[in-house]
Amino acid sequence: MSIQMTQIIFYPAFSVLYDKANNTQRILLTLVFPIVKYGLKRLLKRSGRQLGEYQTEVAVSGVEICASLYQSIFMQAVPTTAAMAVIMGIDLVQGIIAIKFFADRLVDASMVRHKIFDEAEQLMTMTFVAPTTMLLAKDQSPGHKHESQDTINRALQLANVAESILLVEYFEVIIPIVNGVFLLVAAQFPSARFNSSIAPLYNDRDQLKRALWSLMLYSALQGLSCVAMHVVMKRRYGISAIAHLSFVLERYHTSILGKMLTWLPIILHFTLTHYGSDYSFRFRFQGEYW
Repeated sequence: MSIQMTQIIFYPAFSVLYDKANNTQRILLTLVFPIVKYGLKRLLKRSGRQLGEYQTEVAVSGVEICASLYQSIFMQAVPTTAAMAVIMGIDLVQGIIAIKFFADRLVDASMVRHKIFDEAEQLMTMTFVAPTTMLLAKDQSPGHKHESQDTINRALQLANVAESILLVEYFEVIIPIVNGVFLLVAAQFPSARFNSSIAPLYNDRDQLKRALWSLMLYSALQGLSCVAMHVVMKRRYGISAIAHLSFVLERYHTSILGKMLTWLPIILHFTLTHYGSDYSFRFRFQGEYW
């Protein structure tokens, strides 16, 4: 919990630096941002070993919800082509690193890479109706048991890596949309004047349109990144990214929604000074009714 709470301090400080920086400094800060995210996720995953199957989900969603939201806020504040190009370039590099250095290393050279999940499923569900002595002896040999267990373990680890990659892609698509809907609604109310991040959008409708266009474009590009990741995973490992992400969201939906309902109101209202004042309002006390 303490690791997650540090984000309340870090991201606003990072946001202030970003607002004060020039274009070159903003590009440098954008390059540093993924390194910080990765470090926070590593710390959160290490401290959450007792969470079991929820370890990866907590490590990813506990950081990515805040990080994706602040990243979309950066895009909303400074919708420049250079900033978007840098962010998408970083996303592409992260995808390549995730596949080459985290996923591929789990597949042994002796395995057929795109059939690893089929082999693992077959080994986990294999039954023999009338096994011969030769097959039974082969399957009970220590070497074969170790090989079978190794295949299953590698497939499970690969599924865990895919879960982490796809959750990141999911948040990078959905969070900018949530932020865009919030901006569209919040910018219509007079209280937007007292929120430093929304006040410019309240006073300038053209700027609001540009910010929303930037967020939707960013989300669409991240969606294309998800499609590309689906194609890569399908070709390399024989796994459907869409089906796997659907399973992950169904399995952990309560945990993910809980974090989103906690973090989004905190961060979206972080720059709100107050909701305004109505000095014409006054309470009518009991004596005034007689």
